[in-house]
Amino acid sequence: MQIDESVAARYARVRFDLKRQGNLIPENDIWIAAACLVLDIPLLSQDDHFTHVPGLQVISWENS
Repeated sequence: MQIDESVAARYARVRFDLKRQGNLIPENDIWIAAACLVLDIPLLSQDDHFTHVPGLQVISWENS
């Protein structure tokens, strides 16, 4: 996926929300979350920190 303006804008909103909550996650993971949110697709991951991203549907790697 190519990063476009909609993904960059969503990245900024997600990062702002996480920082405000005191739950910042790694930068690359914020980009991944933003792309999933823009594409309206769930994320398959074993990383708990994705659960802090508002609106992101996370599918647990262990439960798939």
